[in-house]
Amino acid sequence: MEEQDHAEEQEESQEEEAPQLAFEDSDHEGSEMGEHIMQRLRYFENLSEHQAEHIATLSALLVTHGVAPPAMPHFPELKSPVGNHDPN
Repeated sequence: MEEQDHAEEQEESQEEEAPQLAFEDSDHEGSEMGEHIMQRLRYFENLSEHQAEHIATLSALLVTHGVAPPAMPHFPELKSPVGNHDPN
């Protein structure tokens, strides 16, 4: 009986020690908007970790499919929609 009480006390102390995430609301067991924000943060964190890979992949796709040249050329003859802007 004492072992069971001791085990229950350990479980309760572990539950109390569990970190509470910022978006969690103890009365509502988590906020939907908070979870949405956390998902977006995880998405952007993952995106930033692999940003160079994403850029290289997209650039390769553009070049492969003939949508863009391998290097961006300079087009001084193009006119700006707000006037003749010389980028040089």
